[in-house]
Amino acid sequence: MMGQPVDTPAIGEPSRWLLIFNWRAAGRWQGLIAVGRFKHVRAMGYVPGVKHWVCYDVTFRRTQIAVVRDRSDEFRALFNEWTHEAEVMWIDAKPATRAWLPAIFLCTTAVKHLIGLRSSALLPSTLYRHCLANGGTVIDGRAQEAGPATAQPAV
Repeated sequence: MMGQPVDTPAIGEPSRWLLIFNWRAAGRWQGLIAVGRFKHVRAMGYVPGVKHWVCYDVTFRRTQIAVVRDRSDEFRALFNEWTHEAEVMWIDAKPATRAWLPAIFLCTTAVKHLIGLRSSALLPSTLYRHCLANGGTVIDGRAQEAGPATAQPAV
């Protein structure tokens, strides 16, 4: 069926995502409009069949999708960069229900669409609260000190 991921041991998509809520915005304009504690949100998901992370970041400049080998120097560098001054939480992806289009394309609307969360959140701080209310689990508010080892999913 078109649109369904192919599920084999070698490929797949993340069933859990690390959501990274940054205290600082990626740019000045973004920082001005994102009121609240968090200014930006990104996502990283682990694909055990290929032992790689899918990293997803939406900004006003562009959308970045990176695939990085687990436990590599590149993963550690990206994890440390993204989690600097941030809170990190796990959340399970929700099964697809019905199609819906976000009213505006922001980091928050892109991430909630990625994880299948039905939410009215437009600001990262609101999305953070909605994720907690829908099963999100904060790993550590001091993610920089936790390091990549903490981010390893239970497989």
